[in-house]
Amino acid sequence: GSLAGEVIVFTGALEISRREAADLAASAGCDVANSVTKKTTVLVVGDIDVVRLAGHDKSSKHRKAEELVAAGYPLRIIRETDFKKLVALSSWCEKACVKQRNGISKRLIQPRRCDT
Repeated sequence: GSLAGEVIVFTGALEISRREAADLAASAGCDVANSVTKKTTVLVVGDIDVVRLAGHDKSSKHRKAEELVAAGYPLRIIRETDFKKLVALSSWCEKACVKQRNGISKRLIQPRRCDT
C-alpha cells in the first residue's frame, strides 16, 4: 500500500488511541516508532487542537521533524485525518490487488467509462 515500509511516529492529541493508531499503521505495513529520528519518514500530528505544549505551539516531535525536513531528510508531516485516509486507501488498494490476483475482472478496480 501507499504507507508500506514507512517509519511512522505519532504526536499530539489524537482522536483515536495511540494503540489503535499504531495498529492501523502496522496494518498498512508501517514500522511504528516512539520518537522522531533520521529514520522517521512520516510524522502524524493529532487533529485535536492543543493551545500550548511546554510553552511551544508545536510538540518537541513536531519541531524535531521540521528540523530534519529543513536538513533535507525525506520526512512527511501529515495530519491525523490524512493518515486515516491513507490507511483506508492502502487497505482498499490491497483488497483490489488480491481480487485481481484471484482472477476477478479488472473492471472491479478500475473506474468505469460512461458512454452516452
